[in-house]
Formats: sequence, C-alpha cells, structure tokens
Amino acid sequence: MRQVIAVLGLVIVVIGVVVARVPAHAQDDFTPEQQAALDDVRAAYANFLALDTYQADYYQIAVQDISMTYQEQSVDIDQVIESNGDMQIALSAGGAFPDQSFVIQQTISQTISGASTDESLEEINQDVYMITVDDRIFYKIESSGDQAALMPQGWQEITADSSMFPGMGIYNINQIMQLSGNALDLGYMEALLETPNDVELLGPDTIDGQAVNRYRLDVSISATVDYLGMDNLVAMFDGSELGIDMEALLAMIYDDENTLFQLEVAISAGDQMLVEVTSHTVLDVSLDIGALSDVMPEGTVMNLIQDSITTLTLRDFNEPVDIAPPPLGE
Repeated sequence: MRQVIAVLGLVIVVIGVVVARVPAHAQDDFTPEQQAALDDVRAAYANFLALDTYQADYYQIAVQDISMTYQEQSVDIDQVIESNGDMQIALSAGGAFPDQSFVIQQTISQTISGASTDESLEEINQDVYMITVDDRIFYKIESSGDQAALMPQGWQEITADSSMFPGMGIYNINQIMQLSGNALDLGYMEALLETPNDVELLGPDTIDGQAVNRYRLDVSISATVDYLGMDNLVAMFDGSELGIDMEALLAMIYDDENTLFQLEVAISAGDQMLVEVTSHTVLDVSLDIGALSDVMPEGTVMNLIQDSITTLTLRDFNEPVDIAPPPLGE
C-alpha cells in the first residue's frame, strides 16, 4: 500500500509538470482590459519562442498530504518535494522536442505513519541530471543515503526504457518529453492562449533590477486535458506497472472541481520579452482506488491534497549553450 501511495504521488507531480506548462481554452467574453492583457501575454510568448536558445533558473515546491484507507487500516504520507536548478534549452533543434540540459538539486522530506507502524521520517537529497539531444534522452541521479545503492551508476539512456531507475518504469519518458516539449512550440502555445478563463494585469514589478509587468491567467484544467488529449496523457504511463486504470484515474483527478490552476507571467516593460513564469496548482481529491486498481482491494480510498508552485526565471537569450550526449556510465 505504501509503495502505491508513493508512486501515485510521483504520478501527480509528473502530470502537473506537463499540464502546468500550458494555459487552456475557456471564455471569450473578455473586457477590453482583459483582452489587452491577454494580447500582451501572447506577444511575449511569441517573442520568447522566436529565440534560438535560452537558459533558466528553476524552482519547484510541492507539498503533498496523501492517505489511503481500507477498512480499519490507513497509511498516511506527508511529503514535501523541493527542487532548485538551472537549465539550458535550444528551441531551434528541430526534433520532436527541444535539445536541453538541466541539473536539479532535490530534497524530498517524507513522513509516513499508520498501518500499525511507528511514524517514520525520511529525507532524501539528490541531484537529478537530464540531457536531450536529437530526440535521445539521457538521465543521471546522484543520491544520498540508502537511495544511492538503488541507482544505476552514471549516465543512462532512457529514450526507450527508464526502468533502471527505481519507480520510473511506470513512465513513458519519450511521450512525456513530446508533450512538454511541444508546449514550447509557437503554434501550440498560440492555440492554447486563445481563451483562458480569466486574465488580469497585476501591475508593475522588478526582477533583478529589470522593470516588468505581471499578469495572472486562470486556467481550466479540464479544457487543458481536452486540448492535450486524454489518450496522449494516458500514454505517458504504463498503468500495468501499478495495476491501475490510468484513464479513469486521470479523469477523476483533472476536473475543475478538484483542481485549481493559475499561471503568472512577468514580461519586461522594455522589449515585451517573457522574464518569469510561475504556475500554481492546488489539487484536493478523494479517489476510489479499489475500483480503479487490480491490486488494491475494493473499498480502498485514497485522499490526496497537493499544493505545487513552479517558477522559471528566464535569462541569457540567444547565448551559446553546451548540450551534447554525455558519456554513458560516467
């Protein structure tokens, strides 16, 4: 039961990364002020996506409260995943997804209780590396403590199979990269920016001494999923690894009653360039896992609350980047 909870928690984080990259369809009855704000955001994305390369600072914090109950037994996991890092992207690579390289320092703090066991607290510190070149995907994790012995040594190619990393066998990494990579395509972004639920100019601000204007977009998660295509989202996972009907699970999670999503962007006042993007996702859902799973008994209920904030601060536009296949095993 604990393993299922932990893996499902990672599933939620991964889907959040893909969905949070893009705003979605909704209203078309904007006021002139709202339409002007939306036009500003569209123009900034167009300017940004006309770049050949860029670099970015990355920050994410995801706070999860996950519990699973069956009859008189329950297991609870309180988990905080905090990540800091930087990335470099070549938008002009011309493949199914951009060439990119990133390194992220990640801390996972986890408290597990219930199921007639004493409460346990675990903290995992790890550095996560990924490089994509010519639609090939390379991955490396350097972890602390007991986790280190579970990880393969050095760089591994995971384009077709990521199962050498614990827990990653459930993911179709290539599909995940194609979805998140496509979100960087100009035509794709323009289509998704047609009609968000709401858009507002928040006002002026500064980032590292640079004058910017901040905008907020409220997004319909269900419309985003409709646009991305449920089949495409389901294809990101191998549900057989968990014995779970992934399509039914995703449909229950990503409706507008259970999930709230906002996108905040900062645009330079001088050249109308995108400077910072922050996504905020709040998920509060109760799932009948027993009805969705082949391995969990009927009547098993999972409650999930997640509050996640991800910020990309963009920099070094059209500067040279160093992205090349790494030496495997090193």
